[in-house]
Amino acid sequence: MGIGFGISTSSFDEPTKGNPNPQKFEIIWEENYYDHLILVVKYPDCTNYEGKKILLFDEGVTKKEIVRQGMIDPHFSDNPNYISPIARFVPTKKGLNLAKLLAEHIYER
Repeated sequence: MGIGFGISTSSFDEPTKGNPNPQKFEIIWEENYYDHLILVVKYPDCTNYEGKKILLFDEGVTKKEIVRQGMIDPHFSDNPNYISPIARFVPTKKGLNLAKLLAEHIYER
């Protein structure tokens, strides 16, 4: 995982082995903030940060749409068949605050 282009791969794009398994997840917290969906997702097979990820989704995306696709991959993807997060944050109070700040900043009024 990195900030460079082509570094991160998504299970939506090509199957990968390892953690987190995008088909095994639990949404442990959610909030719609400035029309963006923020989820805290726990991946039981993932070991870093107790398997928790904070994911920010684009405007208008709903939890129902995310759950309906059957998996939540925390990696970024251009695959048009799946909804992918637009940002991911460290699962801490600071990470949640950053997710909210970004959602507010990019909100189209």
